[in-house]
Amino acid sequence: MRIFVYPRIVAKESIIPMVNVIFILLIFFLMTSSFIIPDPFEIEKPYADSSNKITREERLYISKTGKIVIANLDNEDAWLYLEKKTPKKLLLVTDGRFPAKNLLDISEKLKELGVIEINLLTNQRNKK
Repeated sequence: MRIFVYPRIVAKESIIPMVNVIFILLIFFLMTSSFIIPDPFEIEKPYADSSNKITREERLYISKTGKIVIANLDNEDAWLYLEKKTPKKLLLVTDGRFPAKNLLDISEKLKELGVIEINLLTNQRNKK
């Protein structure tokens, strides 16, 4: 007596639902994420005891050597940019090693240009 063995037909699983879920997750994470603006140079931010939420005002970067960058323009081009397009609010991202006296000079110059509000970005000091 002969026994015939029929080959099994394996049902292939569709990967389309998995691809759909991956795309939905990708869209969800892209829509809910916030992007970090990279610093144009290495900055060691000063520390503070209190903090506020970071707003979306324009950022003026100041290095430890006094190099100034705003909107990818540095030094004299940055000052020309600030004269033409004077923002009302400005966020200073300053290296902690930059002298405070020089920071006051820069803030006075910004005040003369018409900047109304200047905020300083700092790291929050850890409370023990």
